[in-house]
Amino acid sequence: MPRPVGTASYRALFRLPGAAPAFAYAALLRLSYATVALSYLLVVQDATGSFAVAGAALSAFALPSLIAPYKSRLIDRVGVRPGLTALGVGYASVLVGVAGCGVWEAASPRPYVVLAAVAGVLTPPVGPVMRGRWAALTHSDAERNRAYSLDAVAEEGLFAAGPLLVGGVVLIAAPVAALLLTAVLALVGSVALGWTAPAPARAVVAQVRSASPTAGRFFGSLRVPGIRWLALAMLGLGVALAPLEIAVVARATEAGNPAAAGVLLALLSVGSVAGGLMWGRLRLARRRSSQLLAVLALVGAGTATAGSASTLPLLAVVLAVTGLGIAPAFVVAFVIADRLVDDSIRTETSTWIATASNVGGSLGLASAGLLVEHVSAGAAFVAGGMLLVGLLPLLVVLRERSGLAETPTGS
Repeated sequence: MPRPVGTASYRALFRLPGAAPAFAYAALLRLSYATVALSYLLVVQDATGSFAVAGAALSAFALPSLIAPYKSRLIDRVGVRPGLTALGVGYASVLVGVAGCGVWEAASPRPYVVLAAVAGVLTPPVGPVMRGRWAALTHSDAERNRAYSLDAVAEEGLFAAGPLLVGGVVLIAAPVAALLLTAVLALVGSVALGWTAPAPARAVVAQVRSASPTAGRFFGSLRVPGIRWLALAMLGLGVALAPLEIAVVARATEAGNPAAAGVLLALLSVGSVAGGLMWGRLRLARRRSSQLLAVLALVGAGTATAGSASTLPLLAVVLAVTGLGIAPAFVVAFVIADRLVDDSIRTETSTWIATASNVGGSLGLASAGLLVEHVSAGAAFVAGGMLLVGLLPLLVVLRERSGLAETPTGS
């Protein structure tokens, strides 16, 4: 039976040296990521009059996520302070350039698509950096589990608030103002977060660079069997979650209430927030790899069940329950990864996990769109969920070969 963690409270986490300001600055940077997609889309659509161009620009922005692990590797090597500062300044400058194109009403799609791709390359990896800070500050699995839960909950909450903030700015100003706000949040958050990190001495940097046999190699920590297992698991999670947005919008539209889609997706995020908060207060006796398989099963079964929800209220309940497993899945995956690698590649490793989920999301979005258009929204739900459920037996088999079967939970 799970039991409460007695010593690692959320309040105690903020008393750790430097934790509170780092968390606050990371929240600013994360809020900019929660506002960038909608504000960019509105600027491009307003200037070009084309949602197709806006969609192409957002695709160009998302594609460079594949190089995110190498940005994290760069930060691992040069240090958080110079790495985040350089990326943050460059990223914010590109967004200001896009806003300038919007002010001048540039009608050509080329600058918006090209600048979106550049912005995607320069996006600062806030999640891996903040998880690296938590890993350095905490001293037990209980503290780290709670810290990662807090991190996941904060991210989910900010991504729910971001579109509302953009909507409010657009009501009183213009889409360009929302994009400029995004640039300011990104600049302040990245530079401030970077400068809360201690600057390591040269000798320490040299030691970190040579500490790991995977450092400097092309696939880095993916050479570790356990990390490859985690990446496969999170790829499956991304495939299952990606169809939700498209399928939910389609179901709400079919029901004659398209506005309900926002509420339904918000309930998914609320479920994830609740799941993250609860997970951070539990200590479980099972191996962490088994915990991950259990929450993946919850997400897969919930997604598949959503396909048979006959009414929007019933779909709302299913989505809220499904969301309970999302934040815990990331929390457990990051904790397992921390036990498999050393400090020299910790930032890069957590980025590989997030990237695997993003790649799965890209695959899931492509298939979901086809299923919604040619079959039904329900089919998209079922396909995503069943793909994840069907992956679980393979993960069980591969776990025995990856060395994760005996991973202890710690305390």
